[in-house]
Amino acid sequence: LRAEQEVSPDGILIVDQNSRIILYNRQFMDIWKIPYSHADSGSDKDVLQSILYMVENPDEFLNRVRYLYEHRDEKSHEEIKFSDGRIIERYSASMTGSDNEYFGRVWYFRDITEKKQAEVKLRAANEELIAVNEEIMAINEEFEAANEELIATNCELTQAQENLKLSESKYRTLVENLPAGMIVYDPCSVITFYNPAAAEILGLKP
Repeated sequence: LRAEQEVSPDGILIVDQNSRIILYNRQFMDIWKIPYSHADSGSDKDVLQSILYMVENPDEFLNRVRYLYEHRDEKSHEEIKFSDGRIIERYSASMTGSDNEYFGRVWYFRDITEKKQAEVKLRAANEELIAVNEEIMAINEEFEAANEELIATNCELTQAQENLKLSESKYRTLVENLPAGMIVYDPCSVITFYNPAAAEILGLKP
């Protein structure tokens, strides 16, 4: 039993029905930085008093321990914040025999600081990812709006081109059917257009 406890990743403390220490392992001592003289004395009160400075809320911690000693059937699974930034997971349960005779209480402690820090980093990374995703969605919405505006502009341009073609067709039909001759030339006196009536009147050939 001692060998199993010493290789356990958890700090283990076992007290009897009178709250006297009867067993503990090295991991428990390392987590709480307790002098062996305190643990070897067997006094749970001495050990409690020596570690109160290590937790963020000493009164709450002490009251919780007392409550569990007074309520022997209670189990506990909690997280304890240390003043040095560590977070320790604590589990406690009573030890009873087959006839429900109370033998004492066992306490397990595990340092979960790295796990919690990893969770915080993961949460921060997830929040950053959400922010980036929202930014991408906003850019996509702007792109879609710009695309819709471009489509609308293209439709207007297409309509304008069709209107221009129609206007040119009407103008050409009108001019070509005029009984009067019509000639258009540039500033250099180069003819750029003439209608059939002008060609007939002046005897012009293509």
